[in-house]
Amino acid sequence: MFETQLRIRSLVYAGAASAVIALLVFAYSLGWPPSLPSAGSLLVLAGVVIASAAAVFAAVHYTMAPVVIAVEKITDFVRPRRDGDVPPPIPRTVRRTLPKLTAAIELFKKRIQTNIDTIQQTALQDPVTDLPNRLSFRRTVERHLRSMARREGAKSAILFIDLDRFKSVNDSLGHAQGDVLLAMFAARMRVLLSAESNRRGPGCGEAVLARLAGDEFTVLLPDVAGPADATKLARQILRAMQEPFEFAGQSIVIGASIGICIAPDDGETYETLTRNADTAMYYAKDSGRNQYHLFEAAMHERVRDRLQLESMLRAAIAGGQFELHMQPQINAESGQLVSAEALIRWRHPDKTLRAPASFIDIAEDSGLIVDVGRWVIAEAARIVGEWHARGDKLKLSVNVSPQQVERTDFVRHVRACIEASSAPPEMLEIEITESTVMSSDPVIVDRLAEVRGLGISIAIDDFGTGYSNLARLKDLPIDRLKIDRSLVKDVATSADSRTIIQAIVSLAGGLGYECVAEGVESEIQADILSVIGCEILQGYWISKPIPLAEFETWRDAHEPEHLGAAL
Repeated sequence: MFETQLRIRSLVYAGAASAVIALLVFAYSLGWPPSLPSAGSLLVLAGVVIASAAAVFAAVHYTMAPVVIAVEKITDFVRPRRDGDVPPPIPRTVRRTLPKLTAAIELFKKRIQTNIDTIQQTALQDPVTDLPNRLSFRRTVERHLRSMARREGAKSAILFIDLDRFKSVNDSLGHAQGDVLLAMFAARMRVLLSAESNRRGPGCGEAVLARLAGDEFTVLLPDVAGPADATKLARQILRAMQEPFEFAGQSIVIGASIGICIAPDDGETYETLTRNADTAMYYAKDSGRNQYHLFEAAMHERVRDRLQLESMLRAAIAGGQFELHMQPQINAESGQLVSAEALIRWRHPDKTLRAPASFIDIAEDSGLIVDVGRWVIAEAARIVGEWHARGDKLKLSVNVSPQQVERTDFVRHVRACIEASSAPPEMLEIEITESTVMSSDPVIVDRLAEVRGLGISIAIDDFGTGYSNLARLKDLPIDRLKIDRSLVKDVATSADSRTIIQAIVSLAGGLGYECVAEGVESEIQADILSVIGCEILQGYWISKPIPLAEFETWRDAHEPEHLGAAL
């Protein structure tokens, strides 16, 4: 339409110009004042007028015609952009007729192409790791599956990788440092997969690594002979994860849980394969983390149960379904009650009382342990505040998770709980496992030192089961060592157990720590531990963990003289 209008206008302009010129020539030929010319003169005059008009028309029209044609070409060039298509090169006619416009359009085209490339890169690439993102990985897998369908017997593997303890790094060091760790993991994986592709040779496709979201990564391993190829790669990844990441002045070790599925055996579509690999990954996490599992159909039921339990845990936190049970700790010589450990229990909606072993692992994996732990500390502080108000000086200890301690608001929350309940800090004790406090993580040590600075004592739980750096023990902000029950249970029958416990007791005494023996289940165990020099005893021989009200009754019924006589 636009081009037609231009052509009509050029014709009109040419016609108008020729008519004007013809009139001027005609008027000039008649002279002034005009006189009637002869017939011959009129014919000559008419010829001159027509020739002049034709010449003017031709000059005007053919001068404008190239411009009109160039504009038509420009229109054809620009129109594809309207639909998102890439236009052809600018025609020579346009370049020759309108050079300045051509240069402007070329610059415009270049800028548009740059913007398109940037948008495509943003849409398909993860900005933190420079890896393909979820959308890009999906396209790659779907394209590969179509190719596989044309090759009889072809198999490929999808590995779903979830980093263990990454949330703790994010919470303790911040998201910026968490992104650094993700980028370092991606770099390490690139090197590993490049070596694996070289080993497999040119006949096999290259492995594709992508970041789906958060700390979740996937690998497409094309052209595998079977599951053995995929599990071999998984083992290589787990070995690579044993090497610490050095950054932010720290040495960080994280593991990985890996789920594997094989195409087309475990699925023929992107959705099915990634879902099944994700299911296998959750199975690996539930089985203890830092391991891999191949997908099996039976896993769906277990993962469904896990998700249901996680949902019920969230409801339990919101609905106040937890309670603390108390287990007494007594002086080994006098039998006097000196402290108690608060142990969480879940009053389940089905009316059962569930021990921590049935839900703590799920709480750790889902991050709900932070909310659970915050409730435990607040409730323990409330109980201690009530004891203090009536004149009791009994110490109460609670277990905390590494995820709690690593959070920047951990000390602030503990202080707030103490102030809100008016609980004397010296009546509270925090227990943390030996493996956590010995992990060389300065964040945890610094947090514990801050808590201890408030007046709260610190105990190492399960001592004697890990790989302790005894030289480092003297530098830790602790007050108690709790000997693990696995050593205590054999103290009456194993000379080795007695020797180890004796060494722990001597070590604790030399460093000025109290020593608590857990899992005392018989009188003879209590007697031996007392002789060895263990100061405090805890276990079923004294009392199992009981609700707070029952603990108050037990306390009244077990005065020091009664328990001391039993000892």
